[in-house]
Amino acid sequence: MEREKVMIIADELRNIVAPLQRNFFEKSYSVYGNLSALQCNILTALSASGKLCPTDLARYLCTSNQRLTRPLAGLIAKGLVEKTKSANNQKTVYVSITKNGQDIEDAVHSYLTKNLGFLLSFVSEEDAEAFYDALLTMRRVIDKFDSK
Repeated sequence: MEREKVMIIADELRNIVAPLQRNFFEKSYSVYGNLSALQCNILTALSASGKLCPTDLARYLCTSNQRLTRPLAGLIAKGLVEKTKSANNQKTVYVSITKNGQDIEDAVHSYLTKNLGFLLSFVSEEDAEAFYDALLTMRRVIDKFDSK
């Protein structure tokens, strides 16, 4: 692909992701437990994956262990995530979502779904379908990046 197109893709991704994060997702995070974006992403990851060691969780979220430490500690302190030691190796620690954490994750997901449905009501069915198809294409391409 031409360098110019690659630069446009990079700019457009940044221009899409930052406003979505700021205006759509962050509002939902503050509604439920005043959680940070990273804390909600941790709950979502643990809800989808079950228990993970912090290193695998950091990799799953495309971040570092250091960046994960404080938000994870906050979730543990709020009783939304629990830490357990491996039965096989006492040095290995796992984190998992608690019932309260899952309730928050479910509420955030419901809030996002409701608000996205509301926003999509302002566009034509054809545009909503095109948006959906574009997201599936993006996911397919990103999955190919992950496999490299």
